Amino acid sequence: MSIENVQVIQEVDEALAAERASVEKRSEERLTAATKERDKISRIGTLLRYIGVGVLMAAMATFMFQRWDTMTQVSRYFSFLAFTAGVCISGLLCGLKIGENKGARTLLGAVVTLIPIHCAQIGAFIYSRVANGVYESSYPSYFYFVAPTRTDALIVALGGLLALLPMAYMSYSVLARKHAKRLLLIGCGVSATLLVPTRDPLFVAGLVAVAGALAYIGERSFGSIVELKTREAFVARLVPFIALAMLIGRQSSLYRPTTILQGVEMALLSALLFGILPQFFKDKALVWASENVALLTTAVAALLFGDAVVSGFSLTGSVLAPLIVGLPLTVVYARMAHKAREAGAVFRAFSAVALFLTGVAELVNGAHVEAGLISLVIGILGVTYACINENKGTLFAGVSLAVISLVRVCFIAITSISVSPWILLGVIGVGTILGASYLERNFTKIRDSFSTVRRQVAEWN
Repeated sequence: MSIENVQVIQEVDEALAAERASVEKRSEERLTAATKERDKISRIGTLLRYIGVGVLMAAMATFMFQRWDTMTQVSRYFSFLAFTAGVCISGLLCGLKIGENKGARTLLGAVVTLIPIHCAQIGAFIYSRVANGVYESSYPSYFYFVAPTRTDALIVALGGLLALLPMAYMSYSVLARKHAKRLLLIGCGVSATLLVPTRDPLFVAGLVAVAGALAYIGERSFGSIVELKTREAFVARLVPFIALAMLIGRQSSLYRPTTILQGVEMALLSALLFGILPQFFKDKALVWASENVALLTTAVAALLFGDAVVSGFSLTGSVLAPLIVGLPLTVVYARMAHKAREAGAVFRAFSAVALFLTGVAELVNGAHVEAGLISLVIGILGVTYACINENKGTLFAGVSLAVISLVRVCFIAITSISVSPWILLGVIGVGTILGASYLERNFTKIRDSFSTVRRQVAEWN
Protein backbone atom coordinates (compact mmCIF):
# COMPACT_ATOMS: atom_id res chain seq x y z
CA MET A 1 0.00 0.00 0.00
CA SER A 2 1.36 3.37 -1.02
CA ILE A 3 2.19 6.13 1.42
CA GLU A 4 -0.60 8.31 -0.05
CA ASN A 5 -3.23 5.65 0.67
CA VAL A 6 -2.04 5.28 4.27
CA GLN A 7 -2.28 9.01 4.79
CA VAL A 8 -5.80 9.08 3.36
CA ILE A 9 -6.89 6.27 5.68
CA GLN A 10 -5.38 8.05 8.70
CA GLU A 11 -7.18 11.27 7.79
CA VAL A 12 -10.48 9.41 7.44
CA ASP A 13 -9.97 7.72 10.84
CA GLU A 14 -9.16 11.04 12.46
CA ALA A 15 -12.25 12.63 10.93
CA LEU A 16 -14.47 9.78 12.16
CA ALA A 17 -12.92 9.98 15.66
CA ALA A 18 -13.49 13.74 15.74
CA GLU A 19 -17.11 13.21 14.67
CA ARG A 20 -17.64 10.58 17.38
CA ALA A 21 -16.08 12.89 19.99
CA SER A 22 -18.35 15.71 18.85
CA VAL A 23 -21.44 13.49 19.08
CA GLU A 24 -20.44 12.23 22.55
CA LYS A 25 -19.79 15.79 23.72
CA ARG A 26 -23.20 16.94 22.50
CA SER A 27 -24.80 13.92 24.22
CA GLU A 28 -23.02 14.71 27.48
CA GLU A 29 -24.06 18.35 27.24
CA ARG A 30 -27.70 17.36 26.65
CA LEU A 31 -27.49 14.88 29.53
CA THR A 32 -25.96 17.50 31.82
CA ALA A 33 -28.62 20.02 30.85
CA ALA A 34 -31.37 17.46 31.45
CA THR A 35 -29.85 16.56 34.84
CA LYS A 36 -29.67 20.21 35.86
CA GLU A 37 -33.27 20.67 34.77
CA ARG A 38 -34.38 17.65 36.82
CA ASP A 39 -32.43 18.90 39.85
CA LYS A 40 -34.01 22.31 39.47
CA ILE A 41 -37.49 20.81 39.26
CA SER A 42 -36.69 18.56 42.24
CA ARG A 43 -35.60 21.55 44.31
CA ILE A 44 -38.75 23.40 43.37
CA GLY A 45 -40.82 20.34 44.31
CA THR A 46 -39.02 20.01 47.63
CA LEU A 47 -39.59 23.70 48.37
CA LEU A 48 -43.27 23.39 47.53
CA ARG A 49 -43.57 20.34 49.78
CA TYR A 50 -41.99 22.28 52.66
CA ILE A 51 -44.42 25.12 52.03
CA GLY A 52 -47.27 22.61 52.02
CA VAL A 53 -46.13 21.14 55.34
CA GLY A 54 -45.93 24.66 56.77
CA VAL A 55 -49.50 25.34 55.64
CA LEU A 56 -50.62 22.08 57.28
CA MET A 57 -48.93 23.11 60.52
CA ALA A 58 -50.68 26.48 60.31
CA ALA A 59 -53.99 24.67 59.80
CA MET A 60 -53.39 22.56 62.92
CA ALA A 61 -52.43 25.63 64.95
CA THR A 62 -55.57 27.39 63.75
CA PHE A 63 -57.60 24.39 64.85
CA MET A 64 -56.06 24.48 68.33
CA PHE A 65 -56.48 28.21 68.96
CA GLN A 66 -59.53 29.22 66.95
CA ARG A 67 -62.65 29.74 69.06
CA TRP A 68 -65.00 27.59 66.96
CA ASP A 69 -67.96 29.43 68.51
CA THR A 70 -70.50 27.84 66.15
CA MET A 71 -69.50 24.23 66.90
CA THR A 72 -69.61 21.97 69.94
CA GLN A 73 -66.32 20.59 71.20
CA VAL A 74 -67.27 17.08 70.08
CA SER A 75 -68.01 18.37 66.56
CA ARG A 76 -64.75 20.27 66.71
CA TYR A 77 -62.82 17.07 67.35
CA PHE A 78 -64.55 15.12 64.58
CA SER A 79 -63.80 18.01 62.22
CA PHE A 80 -60.12 17.59 63.06
CA LEU A 81 -60.42 13.83 62.57
CA ALA A 82 -61.96 14.45 59.14
CA PHE A 83 -59.10 16.83 58.33
CA THR A 84 -56.59 14.09 59.25
CA ALA A 85 -58.46 11.57 57.11
CA GLY A 86 -58.37 14.05 54.22
CA VAL A 87 -54.60 14.40 54.51
CA CYS A 88 -54.22 10.61 54.62
CA ILE A 89 -56.43 10.08 51.57
CA SER A 90 -54.56 12.82 49.70
CA GLY A 91 -51.28 11.06 50.42
CA LEU A 92 -52.59 7.71 49.21
CA LEU A 93 -54.00 9.27 46.03
CA CYS A 94 -50.71 11.07 45.42
CA GLY A 95 -48.86 7.78 45.50
CA LEU A 96 -51.40 5.56 43.73
CA LYS A 97 -52.90 7.89 41.12
CA ILE A 98 -50.26 10.55 40.50
CA GLY A 99 -47.38 8.14 41.08
CA GLU A 100 -45.30 10.69 43.02
CA ASN A 101 -43.87 8.99 46.10
CA LYS A 102 -42.18 12.00 47.69
CA GLY A 103 -45.43 13.97 48.02
CA ALA A 104 -47.24 10.88 49.30
CA ARG A 105 -44.59 10.24 51.94
CA THR A 106 -44.66 13.90 52.99
CA LEU A 107 -48.44 13.87 53.46
CA LEU A 108 -48.46 10.53 55.28
CA GLY A 109 -45.56 11.71 57.45
CA ALA A 110 -47.79 14.60 58.51
CA VAL A 111 -50.51 12.08 59.41
CA VAL A 112 -48.32 10.15 61.86
CA THR A 113 -47.23 13.38 63.58
CA LEU A 114 -50.92 14.04 64.32
CA ILE A 115 -51.27 10.82 66.33
CA PRO A 116 -50.14 12.38 69.66
CA ILE A 117 -52.41 15.40 69.11
CA HIS A 118 -55.42 13.13 68.60
CA CYS A 119 -54.54 11.10 71.70
CA ALA A 120 -54.19 14.30 73.76
CA GLN A 121 -57.62 15.51 72.66
CA ILE A 122 -59.31 12.15 73.23
CA GLY A 123 -57.58 11.95 76.63
CA ALA A 124 -58.96 15.38 77.49
CA PHE A 125 -62.52 14.24 76.67
CA ILE A 126 -62.10 11.13 78.84
CA TYR A 127 -60.59 13.15 81.69
CA SER A 128 -63.43 15.68 81.52
CA ARG A 129 -65.87 12.97 82.59
CA VAL A 130 -63.54 11.27 85.10
CA ALA A 131 -62.78 14.64 86.74
CA ASN A 132 -66.38 15.81 86.24
CA GLY A 133 -65.25 18.81 84.21
CA VAL A 134 -62.93 20.14 86.92
CA TYR A 135 -59.86 21.90 85.50
CA GLU A 136 -57.13 24.04 86.95
CA SER A 137 -58.01 27.74 87.07
CA SER A 138 -55.03 28.54 84.81
CA TYR A 139 -56.21 26.11 82.14
CA PRO A 140 -56.46 28.02 78.80
CA SER A 141 -59.99 27.96 77.39
CA TYR A 142 -58.82 26.90 73.93
CA PHE A 143 -57.53 23.65 75.45
CA TYR A 144 -60.94 22.71 76.82
CA PHE A 145 -62.21 19.43 75.40
CA VAL A 146 -65.21 18.61 77.56
CA ALA A 147 -67.64 15.82 76.73
CA PRO A 148 -71.24 16.69 77.72
CA THR A 149 -71.90 13.11 78.85
CA ARG A 150 -69.99 9.88 79.34
CA THR A 151 -71.67 8.54 76.22
CA ASP A 152 -70.19 11.42 74.22
CA ALA A 153 -66.75 10.73 75.68
CA LEU A 154 -67.10 7.04 74.76
CA ILE A 155 -68.19 7.91 71.20
CA VAL A 156 -65.24 10.27 70.76
CA ALA A 157 -62.77 7.73 72.15
CA LEU A 158 -64.00 4.73 70.16
CA GLY A 159 -64.69 6.68 66.97
CA GLY A 160 -61.40 8.53 67.08
CA LEU A 161 -59.21 5.51 67.84
CA LEU A 162 -60.97 3.18 65.39
CA ALA A 163 -60.48 5.73 62.62
CA LEU A 164 -56.97 6.76 63.64
CA LEU A 165 -55.33 3.33 63.96
CA PRO A 166 -55.91 2.23 60.30
CA MET A 167 -54.70 5.61 59.04
CA ALA A 168 -51.62 5.35 61.24
CA TYR A 169 -50.84 1.82 60.06
CA MET A 170 -51.23 2.74 56.37
CA SER A 171 -49.01 5.78 56.86
CA TYR A 172 -46.31 3.82 58.66
CA SER A 173 -46.49 1.12 55.97
CA VAL A 174 -45.76 3.67 53.24
CA LEU A 175 -42.99 5.35 55.24
CA ALA A 176 -41.24 2.12 56.31
CA ARG A 177 -43.01 -1.02 55.15
CA LYS A 178 -40.74 -3.60 56.82
CA HIS A 179 -40.83 -1.87 60.19
CA ALA A 180 -44.39 -0.48 60.16
CA LYS A 181 -45.68 -2.69 62.98
CA ARG A 182 -42.81 -1.82 65.31
CA LEU A 183 -43.07 1.90 64.54
CA LEU A 184 -46.83 1.74 65.11
CA LEU A 185 -46.39 -0.14 68.39
CA ILE A 186 -43.84 2.32 69.79
CA GLY A 187 -45.48 5.48 68.42
CA CYS A 188 -49.02 4.61 69.45
CA GLY A 189 -47.83 3.01 72.69
CA VAL A 190 -46.16 6.21 73.88
CA SER A 191 -49.05 8.34 72.54
CA ALA A 192 -51.50 6.16 74.50
CA THR A 193 -50.10 7.55 77.76
CA LEU A 194 -51.90 10.78 76.85
CA LEU A 195 -55.20 8.88 77.14
CA VAL A 196 -54.79 7.98 80.81
CA PRO A 197 -57.42 10.03 82.71
CA THR A 198 -55.36 11.23 85.65
CA ARG A 199 -53.24 14.26 86.43
CA ASP A 200 -51.87 12.97 89.73
CA PRO A 201 -48.24 14.22 89.81
CA LEU A 202 -46.71 10.97 91.06
CA PHE A 203 -48.69 8.79 88.65
CA VAL A 204 -47.87 11.06 85.71
CA ALA A 205 -44.18 10.95 86.67
CA GLY A 206 -44.40 7.16 86.36
CA LEU A 207 -46.14 7.50 82.99
CA VAL A 208 -43.41 9.85 81.78
CA ALA A 209 -40.73 7.39 82.91
CA VAL A 210 -42.42 4.48 81.09
CA ALA A 211 -43.05 6.56 77.96
CA GLY A 212 -39.46 7.83 77.98
CA ALA A 213 -38.10 4.29 78.32
CA LEU A 214 -40.22 3.11 75.36
CA ALA A 215 -39.14 6.07 73.22
CA TYR A 216 -35.47 5.53 74.14
CA ILE A 217 -35.54 1.79 73.43
CA GLY A 218 -37.33 2.35 70.14
CA GLU A 219 -34.92 5.03 68.93
CA ARG A 220 -31.86 3.01 69.92
CA SER A 221 -33.27 0.13 67.89
CA PHE A 222 -34.43 2.17 64.89
CA GLY A 223 -31.33 4.37 64.72
CA SER A 224 -29.18 1.51 63.40
CA ILE A 225 -31.58 0.55 60.58
CA VAL A 226 -30.56 2.01 57.21
CA GLU A 227 -34.12 2.01 55.81
CA LEU A 228 -35.27 4.29 58.64
CA LYS A 229 -32.74 7.04 57.98
CA THR A 230 -34.75 8.78 55.26
CA ARG A 231 -36.31 12.16 56.03
CA GLU A 232 -39.86 10.81 56.19
CA ALA A 233 -38.90 7.76 58.26
CA PHE A 234 -37.09 10.07 60.66
CA VAL A 235 -40.37 11.97 61.12
CA ALA A 236 -42.05 8.66 61.96
CA ARG A 237 -39.33 7.95 64.52
CA LEU A 238 -40.03 11.34 66.12
CA VAL A 239 -43.67 10.50 67.00
CA PRO A 240 -42.87 8.93 70.42
CA PHE A 241 -40.81 11.99 71.36
CA ILE A 242 -43.60 14.35 70.26
CA ALA A 243 -46.03 12.42 72.48
CA LEU A 244 -43.55 12.44 75.37
CA ALA A 245 -43.00 16.20 75.04
CA MET A 246 -46.77 16.76 75.04
CA LEU A 247 -47.21 14.61 78.15
CA ILE A 248 -44.48 16.49 80.00
CA GLY A 249 -45.65 19.89 78.74
CA ARG A 250 -49.26 19.25 79.72
CA GLN A 251 -48.40 18.25 83.27
CA SER A 252 -45.73 20.93 83.79
CA SER A 253 -47.61 23.90 82.35
CA LEU A 254 -51.26 23.11 83.05
CA TYR A 255 -51.00 21.23 86.34
CA ARG A 256 -48.74 21.08 89.37
CA PRO A 257 -45.12 20.22 88.54
CA THR A 258 -43.33 18.22 91.23
CA THR A 259 -39.75 17.51 92.12
CA ILE A 260 -40.04 13.85 91.16
CA LEU A 261 -41.41 14.79 87.71
CA GLN A 262 -38.58 17.27 87.23
CA GLY A 263 -36.15 14.50 88.15
CA VAL A 264 -37.69 12.21 85.54
CA GLU A 265 -37.44 14.99 82.96
CA MET A 266 -33.74 15.53 83.71
CA ALA A 267 -33.09 11.79 83.55
CA LEU A 268 -34.77 11.62 80.14
CA LEU A 269 -32.72 14.61 78.99
CA SER A 270 -29.59 12.75 80.08
CA ALA A 271 -30.67 9.69 78.10
CA LEU A 272 -31.26 11.89 75.05
CA LEU A 273 -27.86 13.59 75.35
CA PHE A 274 -25.94 10.43 76.16
CA GLY A 275 -27.63 7.65 74.21
CA ILE A 276 -29.46 9.20 71.24
CA LEU A 277 -27.94 12.48 70.04
CA PRO A 278 -24.37 11.09 69.69
CA GLN A 279 -25.73 8.72 67.03
CA PHE A 280 -26.25 11.73 64.75
CA PHE A 281 -22.83 13.32 65.39
CA LYS A 282 -19.84 12.52 63.20
CA ASP A 283 -17.52 14.96 64.98
CA LYS A 284 -15.95 13.39 68.07
CA ALA A 285 -15.85 16.79 69.78
CA LEU A 286 -19.65 17.05 69.55
CA VAL A 287 -20.05 13.56 71.00
CA TRP A 288 -17.69 14.45 73.85
CA ALA A 289 -19.59 17.69 74.55
CA SER A 290 -22.98 15.95 74.49
CA GLU A 291 -21.80 13.26 76.90
CA ASN A 292 -20.36 15.84 79.28
CA VAL A 293 -23.62 17.80 79.34
CA ALA A 294 -25.35 14.49 80.10
CA LEU A 295 -23.00 14.14 83.07
CA LEU A 296 -24.33 17.40 84.52
CA THR A 297 -27.99 16.64 83.86
CA THR A 298 -27.56 13.21 85.46
CA ALA A 299 -26.24 14.87 88.62
CA VAL A 300 -29.21 17.24 88.67
CA ALA A 301 -31.60 14.30 88.20
CA ALA A 302 -29.99 12.44 91.12
CA LEU A 303 -30.29 15.51 93.35
CA LEU A 304 -33.96 15.98 92.42
CA PHE A 305 -34.81 12.32 92.99
CA GLY A 306 -32.88 12.31 96.26
CA ASP A 307 -34.61 15.47 97.47
CA ALA A 308 -38.03 14.01 96.61
CA VAL A 309 -37.33 10.76 98.49
CA VAL A 310 -35.69 12.42 101.50
CA SER A 311 -38.49 14.97 101.82
CA GLY A 312 -41.25 12.45 101.16
CA PHE A 313 -40.05 10.03 103.85
CA SER A 314 -38.81 12.71 106.30
CA LEU A 315 -35.21 11.45 106.17
CA THR A 316 -33.52 14.85 106.41
CA GLY A 317 -30.50 14.58 108.70
CA SER A 318 -30.58 10.77 108.83
CA VAL A 319 -27.71 8.47 107.89
CA LEU A 320 -29.70 7.36 104.84
CA ALA A 321 -29.96 10.82 103.23
CA PRO A 322 -26.45 10.90 101.65
CA LEU A 323 -26.80 7.31 100.44
CA ILE A 324 -30.07 8.01 98.62
CA VAL A 325 -28.39 10.69 96.51
CA GLY A 326 -24.75 9.59 96.28
CA LEU A 327 -24.78 5.84 95.74
CA PRO A 328 -27.19 5.80 92.75
CA LEU A 329 -25.20 8.62 91.14
CA THR A 330 -21.95 6.71 91.67
CA VAL A 331 -23.38 3.54 90.11
CA VAL A 332 -24.94 5.41 87.17
CA TYR A 333 -21.70 7.26 86.43
CA ALA A 334 -19.76 3.99 86.56
CA ARG A 335 -22.21 2.41 84.14
CA MET A 336 -22.11 5.39 81.80
CA ALA A 337 -18.30 5.25 81.84
CA HIS A 338 -18.51 1.79 80.22
CA LYS A 339 -20.99 2.97 77.58
CA ALA A 340 -19.47 6.39 76.75
CA ARG A 341 -17.97 6.79 73.29
CA GLU A 342 -15.62 9.71 74.03
CA ALA A 343 -15.97 10.84 77.67
CA GLY A 344 -15.40 7.54 79.48
CA ALA A 345 -12.46 8.91 81.49
CA VAL A 346 -14.55 11.87 82.67
CA PHE A 347 -17.33 9.59 83.89
CA ARG A 348 -14.86 7.33 85.69
CA ALA A 349 -13.36 10.34 87.46
CA PHE A 350 -16.75 11.70 88.52
CA SER A 351 -17.86 8.26 89.67
CA ALA A 352 -14.88 8.21 92.02
CA VAL A 353 -15.63 11.77 93.17
CA ALA A 354 -19.28 10.89 93.80
CA LEU A 355 -18.23 7.86 95.85
CA PHE A 356 -15.82 9.89 97.96
CA LEU A 357 -18.25 12.78 98.53
CA THR A 358 -20.99 10.33 99.52
CA GLY A 359 -18.79 8.92 102.27
CA VAL A 360 -17.69 12.38 103.39
CA ALA A 361 -21.31 13.56 103.50
CA GLU A 362 -22.12 10.52 105.61
CA LEU A 363 -19.36 11.40 108.08
CA VAL A 364 -20.41 15.05 108.25
CA ASN A 365 -24.11 14.23 108.46
CA GLY A 366 -23.88 11.99 111.48
CA ALA A 367 -21.67 12.11 114.58
CA HIS A 368 -22.39 8.50 115.54
CA VAL A 369 -20.42 5.32 115.00
CA GLU A 370 -23.09 4.13 112.51
CA ALA A 371 -22.27 6.96 110.11
CA GLY A 372 -18.55 6.15 110.25
CA LEU A 373 -19.16 2.45 109.72
CA ILE A 374 -21.42 3.14 106.74
CA SER A 375 -18.76 5.39 105.24
CA LEU A 376 -16.16 2.67 105.87
CA VAL A 377 -18.33 0.10 104.06
CA ILE A 378 -18.73 2.51 101.12
CA GLY A 379 -14.95 2.88 100.93
CA ILE A 380 -14.42 -0.90 100.99
CA LEU A 381 -17.05 -1.37 98.28
CA GLY A 382 -15.26 1.27 96.22
CA VAL A 383 -11.93 -0.53 96.58
CA THR A 384 -13.58 -3.84 95.64
CA TYR A 385 -15.19 -2.31 92.54
CA ALA A 386 -11.90 -0.66 91.57
CA CYS A 387 -9.99 -3.93 91.79
CA ILE A 388 -12.58 -5.77 89.70
CA ASN A 389 -12.78 -3.07 87.01
CA GLU A 390 -9.16 -1.84 87.27
CA ASN A 391 -10.06 1.79 87.97
CA LYS A 392 -7.34 3.91 89.58
CA GLY A 393 -9.59 6.85 90.46
CA THR A 394 -12.12 4.71 92.30
CA LEU A 395 -9.30 2.85 94.07
CA PHE A 396 -7.83 6.10 95.35
CA ALA A 397 -11.25 7.40 96.42
CA GLY A 398 -12.15 4.12 98.14
CA VAL A 399 -8.85 3.81 100.02
CA SER A 400 -8.94 7.47 101.10
CA LEU A 401 -12.52 7.15 102.28
CA ALA A 402 -11.82 3.91 104.13
CA VAL A 403 -8.83 5.42 105.98
CA ILE A 404 -10.72 8.60 106.91
CA SER A 405 -13.73 6.58 108.06
CA LEU A 406 -11.59 4.21 110.13
CA VAL A 407 -9.90 7.15 111.87
CA ARG A 408 -13.31 8.74 112.45
CA VAL A 409 -14.73 5.53 113.94
CA CYS A 410 -11.72 5.14 116.23
CA PHE A 411 -11.98 8.75 117.37
CA ILE A 412 -15.71 8.40 118.13
CA ALA A 413 -15.08 5.14 119.97
CA ILE A 414 -12.27 6.65 122.06
CA THR A 415 -14.22 9.78 122.97
CA SER A 416 -17.44 7.94 123.75
CA ILE A 417 -15.95 5.09 125.80
CA SER A 418 -14.47 5.89 129.16
CA VAL A 419 -10.92 4.48 129.06
CA SER A 420 -8.06 5.44 131.37
CA PRO A 421 -5.29 7.32 129.48
CA TRP A 422 -2.54 4.99 130.65
CA ILE A 423 -4.38 1.94 129.24
CA LEU A 424 -4.83 3.68 125.87
CA LEU A 425 -1.19 4.74 125.75
CA GLY A 426 -0.11 1.21 126.64
CA VAL A 427 -2.19 -0.29 123.84
CA ILE A 428 -0.73 2.20 121.34
CA GLY A 429 2.82 1.49 122.54
CA VAL A 430 2.46 -2.30 122.31
CA GLY A 431 0.86 -1.98 118.87
CA THR A 432 3.71 0.23 117.64
CA ILE A 433 6.37 -2.24 118.80
CA LEU A 434 4.56 -5.24 117.27
CA GLY A 435 4.09 -3.34 114.00
CA ALA A 436 7.76 -2.39 113.86
CA SER A 437 8.79 -5.98 114.47
CA TYR A 438 6.50 -7.29 111.74
CA LEU A 439 7.75 -4.64 109.30
CA GLU A 440 11.40 -5.44 110.00
CA ARG A 441 10.82 -9.19 109.68
CA ASN A 442 8.86 -9.02 106.42
CA PHE A 443 10.20 -5.81 104.83
CA THR A 444 11.46 -7.45 101.64
CA LYS A 445 8.19 -9.33 101.05
CA ILE A 446 6.12 -6.20 101.76
CA ARG A 447 8.30 -4.10 99.45
CA ASP A 448 8.05 -6.63 96.59
CA SER A 449 4.28 -6.96 97.02
CA PHE A 450 3.87 -3.19 97.05
CA SER A 451 5.97 -2.83 93.88
CA THR A 452 3.90 -5.50 92.12
CA VAL A 453 0.63 -3.83 93.09
CA ARG A 454 1.94 -0.42 92.04
CA ARG A 455 2.91 -1.72 88.57
CA GLN A 456 -0.48 -3.35 88.13
CA VAL A 457 -2.38 -0.24 89.23
CA ALA A 458 -0.30 1.91 86.86
CA GLU A 459 -1.80 -0.04 83.96
CA TRP A 460 -5.39 0.59 85.07
CA ASN A 461 -7.73 3.21 83.56
